[in-house]
Amino acid sequence: MHEVAERIEELRELLGVKNQLSFCKELGFSQSTYAGIIGKRGSKPSLELLISIEKAFPGVNWKWVLTGEGESLAQPAAPEVATNEDLDARLENQQDLINFQRAEIAELKRQVHELESVRLTEDRGMPLGRRAHKAAEQKD
Repeated sequence: MHEVAERIEELRELLGVKNQLSFCKELGFSQSTYAGIIGKRGSKPSLELLISIEKAFPGVNWKWVLTGEGESLAQPAAPEVATNEDLDARLENQQDLINFQRAEIAELKRQVHELESVRLTEDRGMPLGRRAHKAAEQKD
């Protein structure tokens, strides 16, 4: 097995993916393709496979995968701690959005009511036969 392939298999285990089939499903590869790389044939991993791993598992240290140097997983960045001011600003933005949406809903309701009033007024002005004809058209 190629050294990079060995590290990919080790990486799969480190990431807690229980078996090759699950790993392949996450990467969008067939198990036979993966087995060809990891198995006795020892094909070199394709760039496509490496890119798929990067997309599925962004915390991978590629220097380790390719050379064996360093840690297998990149050190995660320290989580950003939100201050009270940040949280207050987010809350205010959400409240502004809610108020905007309420106003928008109220305007839409007003427009619907207006359109219904116009339709009722038009319906009242039509002769009875025409109202029945219009109702039949709306059912179709």
